Amino acid sequence: RSMPPSAAAAMLLVVLMGSCHRFIENEVRVNLLGLMNTHIFAAKQMVKQGFGGRILGAGSIASYRTAENLGPYGGTKFAVRGFTEAAAKEWAQYDIRVNGKFLGADVPFLGLVLTYLGSSIRAWYRRYPDVGSH
Repeated sequence: RSMPPSAAAAMLLVVLMGSCHRFIENEVRVNLLGLMNTHIFAAKQMVKQGFGGRILGAGSIASYRTAENLGPYGGTKFAVRGFTEAAAKEWAQYDIRVNGKFLGADVPFLGLVLTYLGSSIRAWYRRYPDVGSH
């Protein structure tokens, strides 16, 4: 009776300044549309069966607080949280409980890691500016 769809693709690549169109589309397709499609499929199946159930989606700490250089990723995770809230309200009438787990570590060390990754990614894109361009 429980269907736990999880569409988390934690790609810590690409800053907004140098992000390619394909990368952003992939973030949306995997992190947001993947989760939405699996939730909707699960909800339709539960309604068809007639006895509700539980859907658990995966987010991350970025659903609440994103970091510099993670714009596309953070944006999709904020959207995951919003979709989870809306689905929970809409599907409650069918006895479907929708929740999300938004795990992560909000510690100073994580900030250092993300800062380092961001500067490394920016340097890489300065060195290879044509990667991912149409």
